[in-house]
Amino acid sequence: MQLTASAELKAKIERATNLMRHANPTGDLAVVFERALDLLIGQLEKRRLGKTKGCGTKASRGSTRPGYVTAAVRREVFERDGEQCAFVDEAGQKCTARAFLELDHGIPRACGGADDAANVSVLCRRHNAFAAECAFGRETIERKKAERKTDPRQRGPRDQDDKALRALSGMGFSRQEANRAIEVVCGRWAGAVPPLETMLREAIGILT
Repeated sequence: MQLTASAELKAKIERATNLMRHANPTGDLAVVFERALDLLIGQLEKRRLGKTKGCGTKASRGSTRPGYVTAAVRREVFERDGEQCAFVDEAGQKCTARAFLELDHGIPRACGGADDAANVSVLCRRHNAFAAECAFGRETIERKKAERKTDPRQRGPRDQDDKALRALSGMGFSRQEANRAIEVVCGRWAGAVPPLETMLREAIGILT
């Protein structure tokens, strides 16, 4: 395996290798990278899939807070759908995407859909957008996108989009990716305005 590393990355690799010398006396980079990936995957599984140590098999319940998918529901849904897009086309072919996965509400939140596992499924970004168009119509989705690109002073409640954008940028996410995540979140709430805390939580889930 080969990669091009910046001076900063090279320094991080060397530091990690030195800190692991007692467990990895030869400084084998394969051991360093495997340990690093184990930790990274564990963090991402907890954040994206809702996995926790000793989570058990107890059925999860929906959130008591509107607009919030609990870690238990997230975990159940990703396990049920096999960490793969659950979209099936008219010919019975299932989407094979395992990247850019998002949670979709069968009955949209804006229409009173619940945040429980029975109403939530895993979809890739493309099919999640397609589901939103099927639920609300392409014209509605495009109009909502256009509204979010207008002057923030004319958005009314949508000015919190900019608050969310500033917060996400402060966390190190690029403005382009942050804007995309905010659009996805707002698309799920078509016609309604999600609380800022919910917007940030869901956007972070999309970005990570």
